[in-house]
Amino acid sequence: MPPLDLSLLTNVSLKELKSGPPVLSCAGSGETSGAHPGWSSAAAIKLTVIDFGSGSHALFWCPAAAPSGSGRISYTVATSPNGYTCETTQLSCLIVGLAGKFSYQIAASDETGTSMAGLATIQSSGTIPACIPGPLTCNISNALLVFHTYGNVPPISLGDCTFAAIADWEQIVFGNTSDATELGIQFSEAGGTLKVGLSDDQTFSYWEKSAITGISLVSSTPYPADPEDIRTAIDNHKVGALIASLHAEKGQFLGNIMFVDQSFHWIVVDGYTQRGPLVVTWGQTIQMTWQQWNREVGTVWQVVGKAA
Repeated sequence: MPPLDLSLLTNVSLKELKSGPPVLSCAGSGETSGAHPGWSSAAAIKLTVIDFGSGSHALFWCPAAAPSGSGRISYTVATSPNGYTCETTQLSCLIVGLAGKFSYQIAASDETGTSMAGLATIQSSGTIPACIPGPLTCNISNALLVFHTYGNVPPISLGDCTFAAIADWEQIVFGNTSDATELGIQFSEAGGTLKVGLSDDQTFSYWEKSAITGISLVSSTPYPADPEDIRTAIDNHKVGALIASLHAEKGQFLGNIMFVDQSFHWIVVDGYTQRGPLVVTWGQTIQMTWQQWNREVGTVWQVVGKAA
């Protein structure tokens, strides 16, 4: 279903939040047939967008249902373009730092699969707002940077999530925009192929010996994965961004992308909100939850580099 203009949707309201979250009439909203979780109709989603100003929006929706499903239903709300996302098992989320006109899409998922639905298009101011008050501070860092996808586009790709993460890290820390062709050549030189990716050791060993698109690796130090340590590192201007590996099970989501097989995946962590870390991969800044982070994170590295 293509995105719809907000003015055409009577079930979508754009308003200020003055007295708590909206109360939605959700009777009969869930899917009544089908293998995957979903809604009985597009109107039944009842997306409500609340504009906080400065490109910050809270979104609320009615629950999906899965008559033939299995496991707990989770939701991924994604913006197009740029793929800002939030992931939750709740019926609301917060997306910040938008610029220009965005279309929202929502996916409902369980262990059987995913159902997608097109939603509203709204205009956003794009300036980064102050953090919404909460139990934690936040640092949204480089959330408005536009990243290249390089060769790391799912589900079929060069397999170079390692080198793509390095290129993203170099852009954040050094302002270095890597050449995609050069990056692919170096990935092959390091031993990567169309079917076989690189291990952590292979990646760091190559980076130590050969500058990757102009940046040499000085050191890669394992770093604690605890959320408090991650927030401390991001707040430290001498660190700024961490590289991490995730271990995702088959069918799990990162942003609006599902891992088709059990996978290890490299990302860059360069910010956080109350909900969780902001990570860069596939040319997107993606909002993870701390729960998802704690479940999937493998190894975190604090990396030091220098211009070759």
